[in-house]
Amino acid sequence: MTSGSMYQVKKLLEHSQALLLNEVDAGLNRPHAVSMSEALAELTGVSTDFDMNDWSDINTDKGVAISPVQAAKCLLETLRSQIFMQGVASAIRDRINQQDNINILYAGTGPYGVLLLPFLALHKTSPVSVTLLDIHPENTQAIHELVTKLDIVHMVKRIVHADATTWLPEEPIEFDLIISETMNTLLRREPQVWIFSHLQQFLKPDGELIPQEIELTAWLCNPSSLTKSEQRVNPAELGSFFRLDKNTASALNENNLDVLSGSFEVPDCGKVYHTLELKTEIKVYREHRLTENQCSLNLPIKYQDKNLKAGDRITFEYINDPIPEFIFSFPDESLPNLPAYHEVGESGIFQIKRIFVKCQLNKVNKLDINNHECEWSLDTQIWGELELSLELVLEALYRFRLFEEFEFWLLDKIGNRLDDKLVGAINRKVVGFYS
Repeated sequence: MTSGSMYQVKKLLEHSQALLLNEVDAGLNRPHAVSMSEALAELTGVSTDFDMNDWSDINTDKGVAISPVQAAKCLLETLRSQIFMQGVASAIRDRINQQDNINILYAGTGPYGVLLLPFLALHKTSPVSVTLLDIHPENTQAIHELVTKLDIVHMVKRIVHADATTWLPEEPIEFDLIISETMNTLLRREPQVWIFSHLQQFLKPDGELIPQEIELTAWLCNPSSLTKSEQRVNPAELGSFFRLDKNTASALNENNLDVLSGSFEVPDCGKVYHTLELKTEIKVYREHRLTENQCSLNLPIKYQDKNLKAGDRITFEYINDPIPEFIFSFPDESLPNLPAYHEVGESGIFQIKRIFVKCQLNKVNKLDINNHECEWSLDTQIWGELELSLELVLEALYRFRLFEEFEFWLLDKIGNRLDDKLVGAINRKVVGFYS
């Protein structure tokens, strides 16, 4: 190993140790996550600075396996990385105190294997045997490089290039821990549900899935229009509507799909509610938890502009086509009104919200295409100004069901290219089009 690689390994382990030992604090620990990402980029050849548009997701029939670069970028969500790393470390330590040898499966490693490999490199004498699995060949190649450079080859039984929703081991094996962080908020798009439902059959009876529990809850509220943060006004908790854990994974593996659908009844609280808010709470392991707004996995999802009164019933179902997601149906649901070009979201860019709603109407054949055909050239110019491919944007527009989700995706794609100068130039172009 070169002196440069030795330096990067030392740097990686130093900052990994800090994340594992420090108190949970995003501001304090952000420099450690950044330094880890710099070292891992040098050691694997996959950098968080790469343009995500140059890397491809893999679409499976059970969800989207995000690209290697997008997976690498997850490290930079400091709380997410720190709490998962600490939870995994705690689970391993508990096992070490109970037994002589530990079998671990890590499915969906990404290019960095960050939830597990730094810990192993810091504890090279631990009685651990690891199977590392990923669907992207670029990731398994990077993991091979990393395992060698971290000098933990003796702890790695196999590195497998496979789809975790269908993989079968070549020989009978049971795992003490199965780790997989292949999810998005509200268990949308990515295959976490189906990975756990498939892999749980290889878990020992007293084994653990990591995360141990992902709980989705629902609230009714009336957001205040007086504050940007939209503080909840007199919320009513509808409760948990789905919990992914060992029991649920086992039920799904036995084709018991009843857990994937259900309904809520709006309680009699003497008022009409206008928003259904959905939250994702993650118990990684014991006290190591991720809660609302701590990372992108915990962003609340809101269905707004509803008129929900006592006795109304909201139904839900987890579907798998075109992507895994919970679909909610509301009583007397009406189609959205087409917004004016100057109605904006967080980006401040004119026409974006209008484009999104046009796509939602077009999905259900309710858009008069002839009346809006003239806007097509403007819409494509906007994506050009933002340096986004039309194909990529159209896929996202038709994939997301809520504007807030689409805009979150959009802002992530644009990154630091978005500034007041660019927003102003686009908005002047839009105004000129409609003038």
